[in-house]
Amino acid sequence: DGTSEITYNSNNTAYVYLASNATRNNRLIVKTGYTLYLCLNGNSLTSSVTSSSSYMNSEVINVLNNAKFILCDCKDSGTITHSPDAKGKGVRVGTESNPAATFSMYGGTISGNHADAHCWGSGGAGVEIHNGIFKMYGGTISDNYEENTRSNYGGGGVCAHSSSTFTMYGGTINNNHSVTDGGG
Repeated sequence: DGTSEITYNSNNTAYVYLASNATRNNRLIVKTGYTLYLCLNGNSLTSSVTSSSSYMNSEVINVLNNAKFILCDCKDSGTITHSPDAKGKGVRVGTESNPAATFSMYGGTISGNHADAHCWGSGGAGVEIHNGIFKMYGGTISDNYEENTRSNYGGGGVCAHSSSTFTMYGGTINNNHSVTDGGG
């Protein structure tokens, strides 16, 4: 349902289909050593975090080091986003240390995310990769806005920094904005 605890199998892997639109008041964390396969199933996973005191929880999904997140959408209309009055990143991949986290995107949309000075990390309103690997095979990253004027990285759509890798094989990145560098 998007808000309940995810049950992982003995291999620390979970396969989740979002049954309906879900609004979370905290981030969904993929823990170290775990693998999450998430099919949006045409639904939206929305963060409602509004308090700047919750900046460390401002991303919709956080993939910790040595964790894997695989996103797809079997109905091509699912979205990872924030509610209109909330600010934060769509997906944050990795942290300041190694080993790298991995995010593979096969479908779905990451859209409507607004990162500002209160959002954890430097740049990347749609996807921030920090000591991580992001492989985009499909889907859309659009209409995200990086508004942190103190960011050295920018990246309205995607920001890869600190020993990160972003490889795009397919999909679309469009209509993203940044007040500093790299709208896309």
